[in-house]
Amino acid sequence: MLSGYWKRAGVGCRHGLPLVCAARPCCEGSPWEERRMLVMDNRYAPGMRKWNLRFGLTSRCNIRCRYCLPAGPQGVITQPSFDEAVEVLQAGYDIGIRRAHYTGGEPTTRRDFVDILRAAKEIGFTQQIVTTNGYRLHRFIEEAVDAGLTRAIISIDTLDAQKNMFITRAHFLNDTLRSIERAAELLPTMTKLSCVTMRDTLNELPAFVAFVQDLNNRGWPGQLAIKLNQFFPSNPAQLSDDGEKFWKDQFVDEATILDALAKAGELRPVARESIEGDNPSYNYYEIGDTGVKVAVLAMFSWDYPCGGC
Repeated sequence: MLSGYWKRAGVGCRHGLPLVCAARPCCEGSPWEERRMLVMDNRYAPGMRKWNLRFGLTSRCNIRCRYCLPAGPQGVITQPSFDEAVEVLQAGYDIGIRRAHYTGGEPTTRRDFVDILRAAKEIGFTQQIVTTNGYRLHRFIEEAVDAGLTRAIISIDTLDAQKNMFITRAHFLNDTLRSIERAAELLPTMTKLSCVTMRDTLNELPAFVAFVQDLNNRGWPGQLAIKLNQFFPSNPAQLSDDGEKFWKDQFVDEATILDALAKAGELRPVARESIEGDNPSYNYYEIGDTGVKVAVLAMFSWDYPCGGC
């Protein structure tokens, strides 16, 4: 039985199982079943589940990226209360999960974000990850690390201030860059830069590699890697004519992404196990002699089987 926040949020599948997609039998008999089991089997202990609690802390976001949200007011904001968030975390811990990944919206817009980290640490979570646009993270990252934050995935689609202003409809690139530097300096694990690949920013991939190489050579405890995510038309922004046109104008296929990336150096495939916090849905490469690792997710080119789940 689901209670409290679980019922209101509709957490759980038609079989009544909360939290973890791989725990449910909905996929049985589908083309995705074999892949699903491969994804969730722990590579270090075959047959055991590698659990991960991916927790959307809020639907609120402080920017309006053109590939994600339409311009203007966001509308209804949904998020669990602090007590409800702790209830979800405790439920996850009770079924064996030790890694929490906070998403949104923008999770750092919550004033109690650090309090949630601290509560999860007290419950017993050993890994806590946040996906963020970096607008606010640098302002309290020391406190967040003390409260249990171990990794960050920071969204940044361009290193050009004008392009960033156009894509995000906000002026905060310097904040994101500062958050990236502070994450590499303070977090004990690999920080990932998450980029949506677009036609107008594809020529920046060599600059991204050089940027990451420079930070990785500064001797800080953390290292950086790059995640390239193919522009996938699955967000509210694409519901409008303008949003659909933006996707059609900016979409690039996998071959074009790899060609642009190869201008930074030879692409050498590497095992996903070599990437801390790897995702089995990505292909991984090391770029020439830079030491920089890049993950590529080309969902549209691969006919990503979301419908099988």
